[in-house]
Parts: sequence; structure tokens; C-alpha cells
Amino acid sequence: KQVTENITDVFWVTDPLKTKFDYVSPEFEKVWGESRQSLYVSPSTWIEGIHAEDRERVTRATFAKQVNGDYDEEYRVVRPDRSLCWVHDRAFPVKDNDGTVYRLVGIAEDITERKRTEQLLRAERDVGIALSFTSDLSYALDRLLDIAVQLEGIDCGGVYLMDLQTGGLHLEAHRGLSRSFVQRISHYKADASETRLARAGGIVYVQHEQIPRNLEVLWGSEGLRALAVVPVQHKGVVLGMLNLGSYRQDEILPKTRLGIEMIASQFAGAIARIRAEEGLRRSEAHLRTIVHNAPIALLAGDKNGLITFEDGQALNALRMKPAENVGHRVAEVYREFPTIAEGVNRALAGEEFSSVLE
Repeated sequence: KQVTENITDVFWVTDPLKTKFDYVSPEFEKVWGESRQSLYVSPSTWIEGIHAEDRERVTRATFAKQVNGDYDEEYRVVRPDRSLCWVHDRAFPVKDNDGTVYRLVGIAEDITERKRTEQLLRAERDVGIALSFTSDLSYALDRLLDIAVQLEGIDCGGVYLMDLQTGGLHLEAHRGLSRSFVQRISHYKADASETRLARAGGIVYVQHEQIPRNLEVLWGSEGLRALAVVPVQHKGVVLGMLNLGSYRQDEILPKTRLGIEMIASQFAGAIARIRAEEGLRRSEAHLRTIVHNAPIALLAGDKNGLITFEDGQALNALRMKPAENVGHRVAEVYREFPTIAEGVNRALAGEEFSSVLE
């Protein structure tokens, strides 16, 4: 007993039918948030404290596996204050001289920190994969929130992007928020307190008692118990704002904060890249429009002499159409125009020159 009273795990002893607890160590009160006496009076306190999504699985395993010595389960415990604890629970049957199980002993280890670390690593991996290969900003926003709301304690959120013209913030994606609330907080003007907060670049974590109850300021009227407001910035430029909140917990935990800030950092880089790619595509489209309507013939070819680009109004004088000969050899297409064929060959050789075609 001296050992079990001082270990950091929950040591427990029950009868095979789980109708009573003969003993449970003091650590139970820390992990479950309930008194040991409550468990002695009502053994179901143990099962009732397990997260609703895990309870059925653990209950089945308890009665099917503990007497066989095969019980080895990980599950979540929800304390009365709504905080979460991860447990690794194992059981070992104790038999009498006849081989009959007359007692079950077990040990439930608090593995919360390990699970939080695993969650952060998984979120970092998922965000990296999701954002590395997409050029679709809407998809990136949705995937970001899907991953963010899986962090411990986070069950709602939204992403705002900064309007480069007006300086305002517009809600581009959201999760877990009521429709009426989304309508009220979908846009913040450039002089709104939220927009100023984002431009300031500071991260704000708001606890339950600090959230205003009757205002849209800091999402106050939605009934949140905790909120993170994280500017999304790249190389000192604020691109938007990430808001993540909790309806259940009064505070966003330190490791969850690390996850939120990691997600915001990776997302900022992705936004900058996607916007740069979009800008490049627009520039290319604009340039193509200029070339197409200009009184010139612009050709591009690869090292093998194959045409890769062909456009410009001057092609009409050659009785050709834009892109008509892409994929064909210059020498074959322009065999009736040796000056053009020669010019292309000189250009492919790296020579800069000018010539007149009559």
C-alpha cells in the first residue's frame, strides 16, 4: 500500500464482476477529478468519467478482456471541470489455487502529455502535406480549419483574410459557429478593433472571464469559454487572422497554443505562395493577351527545335493561326520561310540578333 499510495499512476483493485472497488490509489482523484469515496460508493463513476466517444469500446473491453488478461486500452477521461485526460489502462487477473479469477488488479497511467505531443506532430504533418501541394486557396483554408479543430479543446474557428485594397478583414472559412453569428462577424472594416489587433501582429489568448458576453468584439456573443486570436503574417506583412475557440474549456492549453501558432505560421507561408502563383498566372494571362493582339509573331521553341509557343497577329501574314504548329519542328513549319527558320536556329544557339523579313 505504501508503494501504491505514492506512485503517479492509478492503481486499482476490483472483483471480477466489477460490482465494487476494493482499492484505488489517491492518483484517481487527480486523473478523474472525483473523490475515491465516490468510486467506492458508486463503481460506475469510473466508466461514467470516460469520454462518450470512448465509453462503449472501453466498457465492452472491460467485461470481455479483463478476466482473460488481454485488457490494454487507451481512452479519454472528461473531468467535472470539462478538462481532458488521456489514460492507458491495463488489467491483470488474480487467480486462486483452483485457477478461478477472484480479483482484478490494474494500473491506469496518465499519458496526456504524450498524446498532446503526438497530436501536435500529427497536426504539423497534416498541415504540411495539405498546404504543400495545393494552389487552391479555398481548399487550403478549409483543410486548415479541419486540422485546427482537432487540437485539444478547440471546437470552432474561422479564418479571415486581409483585403489588400480596403485593409478590412473578411471571413473566408469557418467551423462550428452558428449561422446568425457568422453573418454578424463576417467582415471587419479597416478601423475595427479586430482589424487593428491583427495589424498589430500580437497573439492574444482570452480566457473565459475576459470574453465580453454581449458584443461581437472578440467573438463575445457566441458563448465561447476561451479564444485564440492569431495574426497570419508572412515576412512582417499581415495577411489575415486565425480565430480558434472553445465552448468547453475555460483556457487554451499551452501545447494547444503551440499547435495553433505552428498552423498559423505554416498557413501564412502557404497564402503567400498561393497568392504569388495566382499573381504570376494573371501576369502570364495578361502578357498572352498583349502578344495575341500585337502586330508581331512571337515564337518559342525547345532545344530540339520543337515549337512550344506561337502567337501574334503577324502570323496572319504567314497564313498561320496562333498555336497551330505547337509541337511541330520549326524547320518543317517554316521551310517556305528560310529566314525565319534560320533565325530560330540562331536564337536556340543563344545568339542575340535582329533581321528583317520581307
